[in-house]
Amino acid sequence: MKSRPIGILEDIENNPDLVAGRKYNGYSELLVVKGGRIRLFNQSGSEQTDNVPHITGVVVPKGIDLVLAGEGIAPSDKVGDAKSIFGSGPVHSINWQERNGKARLIAVNITRYRGEDLLHIPFGERLTVLDDAVCQLMELGVQGLHSETLHKVGKSVLFRNVVAIGGEGVVIKQLSGFERDWYKVKKVKSWDAVIMGFTKAQYGKTGKFAGLIGAVRYGFYDCNGNLKETGRCSGMKDIQRIAFSSAQESYIGRVIEIKGQELGNRGGIIFPRFIRMRDDKLPTDCLLPQ
Repeated sequence: MKSRPIGILEDIENNPDLVAGRKYNGYSELLVVKGGRIRLFNQSGSEQTDNVPHITGVVVPKGIDLVLAGEGIAPSDKVGDAKSIFGSGPVHSINWQERNGKARLIAVNITRYRGEDLLHIPFGERLTVLDDAVCQLMELGVQGLHSETLHKVGKSVLFRNVVAIGGEGVVIKQLSGFERDWYKVKKVKSWDAVIMGFTKAQYGKTGKFAGLIGAVRYGFYDCNGNLKETGRCSGMKDIQRIAFSSAQESYIGRVIEIKGQELGNRGGIIFPRFIRMRDDKLPTDCLLPQ
């Protein structure tokens, strides 16, 4: 799924074939119902059924045969909390949910229903089937399962509202199309950080980046005045990469602007990208974001 610039929302506002849904801060999951069992798998195929017994612990009729694609999210809708549920073992996951609340699974697609593959059917034609499948499972006692809400109008408003409450952005889906026609529109912010060093290019011995740096190691000052490294970023143009590589020591301690999606728990920027040098700003002004 590709990302698109925010401005595209205005361009597609009046296109009834395109709908928008919230992009959640969670983990992509597959809910498989077959043979009287409900099982959950992550993107890599690892089973997570025992992590969420309130979703998977219901005995269902053996005749139900379906596959739902969903987003597993924590009650807080924070990706770090979702990791505690879907990125850990069953014991830790269940203990965490007992303290902080149970996970939810937002159904965003259905790829199999009543034993039939639906991938050849346009997404819009699957929506009624998706809602029926979710309602059926809820009636059988499955908890924490919901269908996503899709918007045909007000896509820009939805984006602003999602970002205002700390969400990532929206996913645009073509009703007459398929999964390949989905794309994300995500929020972007910028931070000023201090250069603390560089890494070597991953393929720096040969090819285009031979002898050049790979990424910038960056950090922020904490409340005690200590400079702490929190992450790495790349994405600079070739001329800037060459400048960094030819005089690395002279750049250490200077300020750069980095764009990204959000901050991680330890001050690292999610999906960071180098933007520019900030010689108009003092390094000590780059404080560790709270």
